[in-house]
Amino acid sequence: MLPFAVQSEGSYRLVGWSLGGVVAYEIAMQLIGENQYVEFLGLLDTFCPNHNTLRKHQWRSKHTLLNDCLLASCEEFYERRQNTNSKQAGLSDGAPSKQKYESLNELKEKIDQLNFDALLKKCRELSLLPWYFVDRSDTEIQQYIARLLAHEEALTHYSVFPLPIPIHLFIAQDKPINKEGDIESSSPLLNWDKVLPIEKIHVIPVPGDHLSMMDVHVSSLGQAVTQAINQPPPSPLVRTNALFGQDVSL
Repeated sequence: MLPFAVQSEGSYRLVGWSLGGVVAYEIAMQLIGENQYVEFLGLLDTFCPNHNTLRKHQWRSKHTLLNDCLLASCEEFYERRQNTNSKQAGLSDGAPSKQKYESLNELKEKIDQLNFDALLKKCRELSLLPWYFVDRSDTEIQQYIARLLAHEEALTHYSVFPLPIPIHLFIAQDKPINKEGDIESSSPLLNWDKVLPIEKIHVIPVPGDHLSMMDVHVSSLGQAVTQAINQPPPSPLVRTNALFGQDVSL
């Protein structure tokens, strides 16, 4: 196992962002199975895998998956740009125009008529690509999309089992705003309460959204992680409700 190659025995501190949080969770599971001590487990804006919401890849061609994922990446990027706080963080020069969404919808209607290269060319011509794709080659973008699909496939087949240790859940406070102008809602505990007792979940709000927390807000995130690592675990009878700033008895 990788941790043993780096450090032969515990204690261990594990932190992962997004999918990396699920990887950190599984590493913790395996370490505990080897009777190793996991001192800290931090999940950075990581949703608990939910098989009901993850897309199933059965019966879908590679062509369809790549096209779907490319347009989904573009759409998600523009939904995030609608967020005022993300704009202040330097990720946007303003809300995307209605024309962007209309162009995306038109491409969705033609998605079965275009191969990936043709669809990518259209996205470039219409300036629909996220900034992190703009300077990438077509091959690099296709490889990126393929990795996203591989990650999704792995999550689809991953079963989450409860751990006997608490998790520290760092949740980005800026939520995406969809094309209707509504804030996208999600579980306050990112669905981890479906697997773990609530007293095992320590919530730490951090500035930014899912992307900017690892970029322009990374210093604040680092401070929050350091503070959480150095802080003694709370009493099992009282848990700080970080979302509402109050203590609740359990």
